[in-house]
Amino acid sequence: NRPDAIAAVGHASLNLNRLVNEVTAFQNEIPEVGILYSFTPRLYSSQYYGTLVKAYTALSYNGQHIGFVTENQINDEVKKGLEQYKILVLPEVNNLSAATLANIRKWQENGGVVVTIGRNDNLLKADEYNRPLPESDRNAVLNSDNTVHFETSVKQDELRNGLSNLLRELGMNKVIVYNAQTDLPVNEMEWRTAKYNGKTLLSLVNYSAEPKNVYVKVN
Repeated sequence: NRPDAIAAVGHASLNLNRLVNEVTAFQNEIPEVGILYSFTPRLYSSQYYGTLVKAYTALSYNGQHIGFVTENQINDEVKKGLEQYKILVLPEVNNLSAATLANIRKWQENGGVVVTIGRNDNLLKADEYNRPLPESDRNAVLNSDNTVHFETSVKQDELRNGLSNLLRELGMNKVIVYNAQTDLPVNEMEWRTAKYNGKTLLSLVNYSAEPKNVYVKVN
């Protein structure tokens, strides 16, 4: 139905113009959770991309602004791409450069939290040429008290709940949307918050096929 589609696009454009300041506020929010996005682990692991999507979904269902960080950004001595993040997720990252691993270790030793998903015996095992990575850096990251590990087999809901607990420990889930029927954090719903004119804006997107009755708790 092309006329309906055109009408919907026009309506969306009108709302974007009407709410341009609010939309910009969401865009300007700085993410505190990053996911490593790199060609190297994708080349060596067929599960990398699917696990990345699983991690992104689990974080979105926890109301997090999420950034994607590359190896070049991590290794940039001027921009220091990890500085803004409190959490870095490594989804099935079996291969990455030695420099990237060393910089992740330095960032973690300064308080950063690493979330790994995969088999421990495969994670952070080799570089971009499939040569073994330094055992000292690998062991330091994987065995750190600031590392939270999930197995490859982790289900979407288990990952969402596990990350929810981590975010609560770090004081990062200040706004939580609950299912009014179960009084549990709502599932299959993405939410984002942003500050605008001294107030908190909340954006909700229901990805399920059913309507949801929800309520919100702040702090």
